[in-house]
Amino acid sequence: MAVATLQTVVKPEGLLLNQLAVDLSMDSCEASPNPTRNPSPPPELQQNEEATLGDSIGSTAFSKHWLFATLMKLIQEVDKETEAEEGVESESDFSVDVDEDLQTELCKLWDMSMNTEVAKFLQEFKAIEILTGVISKSKAPRVIEICIGILGNMACDNEVCVEIASNEKLVNLTLALLGNDDPPTLVETTRLLYTNLSHQTACQMWLKAIERASLVQDQVAFIFHSSTNNVLLKNTADFVDVLLDLSDELRHKWATTEMVDSLLEAIQQTGHKHSETLEVFLHVFQLLSTTEPGVEVLVEKGETVLLPLLQYLECVCEDEIVSLDDHSACLSSVFSLLHALFASDTAIAEKLSTSSQLLRCMVKVLEPLYPSLHNKNENTQGEDCSSSIQTLSDDHQLLSSVNQNASRCHIQEDQSEGDDVTCSATQQDSGRDKDKSKDNVSSGDLEPRRMRQYKMLFDVLQMFLRHFFRSLQIDQVTDEEVEEDKKASEKTSKPIFFPVLVYLETSCSRYRIICLALTLMDADRPYSAESPTSEYDAGASSTRPRLSADIEHLRQLCQTYDQTRVVRILDDVVQGKVLNRTDSGEER
Repeated sequence: MAVATLQTVVKPEGLLLNQLAVDLSMDSCEASPNPTRNPSPPPELQQNEEATLGDSIGSTAFSKHWLFATLMKLIQEVDKETEAEEGVESESDFSVDVDEDLQTELCKLWDMSMNTEVAKFLQEFKAIEILTGVISKSKAPRVIEICIGILGNMACDNEVCVEIASNEKLVNLTLALLGNDDPPTLVETTRLLYTNLSHQTACQMWLKAIERASLVQDQVAFIFHSSTNNVLLKNTADFVDVLLDLSDELRHKWATTEMVDSLLEAIQQTGHKHSETLEVFLHVFQLLSTTEPGVEVLVEKGETVLLPLLQYLECVCEDEIVSLDDHSACLSSVFSLLHALFASDTAIAEKLSTSSQLLRCMVKVLEPLYPSLHNKNENTQGEDCSSSIQTLSDDHQLLSSVNQNASRCHIQEDQSEGDDVTCSATQQDSGRDKDKSKDNVSSGDLEPRRMRQYKMLFDVLQMFLRHFFRSLQIDQVTDEEVEEDKKASEKTSKPIFFPVLVYLETSCSRYRIICLALTLMDADRPYSAESPTSEYDAGASSTRPRLSADIEHLRQLCQTYDQTRVVRILDDVVQGKVLNRTDSGEER
């Protein structure tokens, strides 16, 4: 997009008036007894100033006359194209182009259209109908790109956005342009679609048109599968993300093998390292996983889908401390997808349950996440926490109060009906803080948007961890087998998930195990002395909270396979001793 640099046009009559003012000033100085006094401007100059102000658009310095002239030039250029095609056999490709001077003027208009007053004036001047006619007739790629770009800027205004959505011809033309083979035009087309779908009123009209259109899904899949333009991939992903979030019908309809393959191809193009583009793609996958057809397709492509998810986790967890500010939304999508695959396919569950690397990533995320949500005081090294058991119970009540009804991991700022819609795909996250604060801060210091993201990430991760450990079952070995062959029994007693327990025992820091234990604990069920569920409950005081089923299961696993350090740490957590020993199994 060209940068708008409007040149000041000095009219000939303006020069004459200026010269007249200078001459009058000199004569006045010679005749006046007080030569320092400035003479009054002539009436002609005052009239010209009023005329100049009358040519401005609102309070801006943009000229109405220049805008009219530019649109007239555009219409005349398109008419020339049409006349030339009447005598020549029409070409199917968009190979025509206009001269550079007109392109420069149109780019200035494009930049001007970002101004609200200019957008309103263009609306009053029927520019939407004019640009729609130009798009439908022209075969010049740059002209179509600029016209769509102007409409995209105008759509940032609520009133204009609704009028655009009400123009059926423009809506159909825009959807048809998804089949265009010009990348810059596609970039602006997908931006216009995203902007309109982000509007609370206009989105419904666009949804109806998209649901009626038969080729949109195939055209979007083709863009994902074949484009190497990262800006186009980002804009298209934004469009699909908001579209599928709005329509449950389209989530079911678009959950196809072709769509998943094209999304995977696009991720391969953009790379597995963290980026806004990857974040949107992963959320699109998560939206598809909320439908039965989507889960079936993702399971069918299980190995291919797992690869970018695990690569992303490893990349994020390369740092000593995971940055939640940058990655919380994306991590929510990744863990949600992994959990969906884990719960839906036995082979995938078996593979993930043996991965110590996956568990390492989960507890590394918990390390800054848990204290951020629960306002934990980390300065407890070498001493018993005075909070004891009851405080831990209160913490878990707070833990269980995390909002279970949030439907999205990718959380955007709430929009009131009177707010302007998002202007472009690249501007949707402009509200994020650039000055990142430390992750491990109290919940009172977190702004609401980030706090919602943290709660959603914790909720998703907690559910996955519970399912993960519950799937690990203790192998039963008979006494006869042990007596017959001790060595054989030792081999059979080590299950395929044994590397996970070894990681907790030998490589996972004490603090991370504590965060894991606190996450798994469940204090909602009261202690019952009549029916104790573990050795902690048997003979214990009724004031002691019962051990949760998840903690009990994890402790039994570690005890069965001689992971004594983990057992000891779990004991301390249940007894209210949350110690932070720096020399206790630091990660290596």
